[in-house]
Amino acid sequence: MIVFVVPLQTHCFLGTVHRNCRKKRAHSMTDKGAEEVKVAPAEPAVVGLVDRLQEQWRKTKEHAETYPYVWGSYILVYSGLGAYLTWRWRKLRRTEDRVRALQERLKKLVEADEAKKPSSGL
Repeated sequence: MIVFVVPLQTHCFLGTVHRNCRKKRAHSMTDKGAEEVKVAPAEPAVVGLVDRLQEQWRKTKEHAETYPYVWGSYILVYSGLGAYLTWRWRKLRRTEDRVRALQERLKKLVEADEAKKPSSGL
């Protein structure tokens, strides 16, 4: 079994620099007071997928922090589009329900009309 040794950070997560950090340079992964934890690796395909997802999330988060107005416009446009499509879908469903009810009434009227007609024995 292969064991990886990962140092724990006492100040920032995985040695990243963020805006509120007092240190102006990247944190070293070997800070004083860092402890080592043994982590057994998971399935290689799963680890690769998780790493890719975490990297994509980090890039997206960084982009959203860098360009907040762009992301605000995305949210505004796509939420408006979603609301419009929801409204149209519900309107379509209501129209279909009305048509079904009218068809049922028409079917009952036709059956009643046929029952009133005398049957011709040809």
